[in-house]
Amino acid sequence: MNKKGFTLIEIIIVIVILGVLASLAVPKITGQMEATRGSEAMQFFGTLRRAATDCLAMANGTAASCVTMGQLGVSMPTTGQGASFSYSAAADSPAANQIQFKATRTVGGVANAICMVVTGDGAGSVTSVAYGVTPATSPFASIVNRANSSVGIAADGCANATALATALQ
Repeated sequence: MNKKGFTLIEIIIVIVILGVLASLAVPKITGQMEATRGSEAMQFFGTLRRAATDCLAMANGTAASCVTMGQLGVSMPTTGQGASFSYSAAADSPAANQIQFKATRTVGGVANAICMVVTGDGAGSVTSVAYGVTPATSPFASIVNRANSSVGIAADGCANATALATALQ
């Protein structure tokens, strides 16, 4: 008698092996998805940086005149429109002519923030741009470190991005 086919044990072993492989792949895939969402924030930060550069030039370098989206001439994406982040802007230190932009997103119950600090020279030109991420273990840290790689410093935290932007002047 010639039996063809697989035994129940063989099928169960294959299912277990596939389950183990899937359990290894899923965290990598979800981490990559968050990194992709982080690139959305960096792309919007590029728009904000160009708008802040124009605004600082028109406002003679006064950062306090360039902190609202209306002053920048930029419409803020909202989560209802498919945005993955909530965005905000503030004059971090108007005396130092700095504007801080922040994108926040909750991942796994932890609030994550990507920050960009634009520093003007007080005469209408942008002298430095630095990025930061909070917490340091954020899935967006690699994106921020790549953005800061031109200066060779990784800003860990929004306050450090402000200090880095000041140091780069």
